[in-house]
Amino acid sequence: MRILAQLGGRPASVAAKPVTQHIAMLQAASMTTGQIAEASGINVSTVRDHARGTLPTIHRTTAEKILAVQPHQQATIGFVPALASIRRLRALYAAGHTAHAIAATHPDLQIRSVDYIVRGARRFVSVANQAAIAHAYVQLADIQGASRRTQARAKAEGWVGPEYWDEDSFDDPHFIPATRDTPRYIRLAEDGLELEHLQGYTRQQAANRLGVSKDALQQAISRYRAAQTQAAA
Repeated sequence: MRILAQLGGRPASVAAKPVTQHIAMLQAASMTTGQIAEASGINVSTVRDHARGTLPTIHRTTAEKILAVQPHQQATIGFVPALASIRRLRALYAAGHTAHAIAATHPDLQIRSVDYIVRGARRFVSVANQAAIAHAYVQLADIQGASRRTQARAKAEGWVGPEYWDEDSFDDPHFIPATRDTPRYIRLAEDGLELEHLQGYTRQQAANRLGVSKDALQQAISRYRAAQTQAAA
């Protein structure tokens, strides 16, 4: 907390570099931008901007809140914005997973809740539901579901599958899946592997260069390799 203490007595705006470095440390500990935003109470877009290191200064109060976040510090009670949960569920629907199959992955998930959230009927979800949906996504994202009806619904609604998302994009309100391009996880994995194999970057360094968390890059590479193995089978 030494950096935080150094802010005492300074003007309202302070240098942003210590905050950018702190965010990089949190990301190295596998915290996503969304998790940092939730733990600090700061808007996710603000955290993302300072993670990139493009802003020279930051409001003192904002800096204090971000610097106070410790690795793996997450909210355990209350409610959070539903955006990331809605997007994860819709991606699973696009992959053919039903509300019943999704709810079956976690005891805290109810079919009715899945149905309400995927329809966008809730602006906020409980922390417990958010965590359960994130767990369901990890369990099912790389598995093809069996429901053609669910896939048809997703297609009609314009919902896209897991291949167009990564962990850092779910809670970014400005992110729009580029469905006409190569799936995002493929581009991210190939860029990351190129940085590692051709330029000698570590995985954390590659993630920093690509503007994502180490965990997001790791998941993209794992999905990429799994898809290659499946295609070769």
